[in-house]
Amino acid sequence: MRKAILALLAILVLASPLAAQLRVDVGIEKPLSLGATNSEEAEDDFDDASEFVREQLWLFFPTVSAYYEWDLAVVKLAAGVRAYSFIVVGALWPNLLAELNFGPLYVDAQLGGLLFGYYALNTGGLDAGKVLIPDISVWLGLGKTRSFRIGAGFMGLYIPVLVEEADIIPYMGYIGAKFSLKP
Repeated sequence: MRKAILALLAILVLASPLAAQLRVDVGIEKPLSLGATNSEEAEDDFDDASEFVREQLWLFFPTVSAYYEWDLAVVKLAAGVRAYSFIVVGALWPNLLAELNFGPLYVDAQLGGLLFGYYALNTGGLDAGKVLIPDISVWLGLGKTRSFRIGAGFMGLYIPVLVEEADIIPYMGYIGAKFSLKP
């Protein structure tokens, strides 16, 4: 499975420049709430964690994404990588993006996962797993080029083992700001 994913990524990277342009998103996200679906037992733990996250005004996660983007009129499709940094821990994974443009309003739907690069306190590596990260967000583009955006989103963490055993899908609501650059 890991070899197939790496081969697909290599093909995308080598073939993409023919019909795509590079896009880089750099920003920060502030978690507002944490939760889990269908879990009364875990609800108290997530409520406590959610309250802690809301109270920590300093808790922002730097993010960066790099994509090859295809412009298909109203919708833009992109394939690339997305990274999060949690100060001493970080993660990077392949990501797909579909973006709808409604003037200054942008609606992004993302799906990433299955392969992860990570680092944590002088350790790191590459790992494959059955983990998907769906994300839907709405952004308001500001300025003449609308490259600076503010918005809000909702990110999940789909882990089949958790769904099968406990019917739990963790999620996070967030607000954020980013620069969407096309060098």
